[in-house]
Amino acid sequence: MADKPQSFRNVTQYCVFVDSDNLKLPVVLDILSRNQVNRGVLYTADSARAKVVSNGLAEQSYPVRSRSEDSSVDQAAISKFNTGEIRFLTAPHALVVEGAIPLVVNYDLPPDLDTYAACAANDSGRKRIMISLVLPSDKDRLDAMNLDISTLVLNSG
Repeated sequence: MADKPQSFRNVTQYCVFVDSDNLKLPVVLDILSRNQVNRGVLYTADSARAKVVSNGLAEQSYPVRSRSEDSSVDQAAISKFNTGEIRFLTAPHALVVEGAIPLVVNYDLPPDLDTYAACAANDSGRKRIMISLVLPSDKDRLDAMNLDISTLVLNSG
């Protein structure tokens, strides 16, 4: 990943501080309910976590699939995402999704700057919003990445 050039062009970056892991899904659902998002990718620490997030979104009637290490399952999910049959795709950080994606959510903060850059990269020329959910235990790692990132505060109502 590190040897591929990355661009933050047209990417607006935010973080949302979340007190505990079990609050992440409600925060994502809140973000999605406030915005008219056509397509989005949610990145997680691993494939098992991507499936959990996908199931949580599906329970709320969001059209979603999870990328998988199984290439046949993965190609089917990407195909449905690219044709618009599904609007959201969950994936581990290691399986970066390319293309014109208006919303990227780091459900789990990437382990390092190179992985963050790969997930944020936007060479489509279209605007992209990237939101990273940050736990208290992630704060030092986020600070070490030294990103120009704004804090997004969600208020009820």
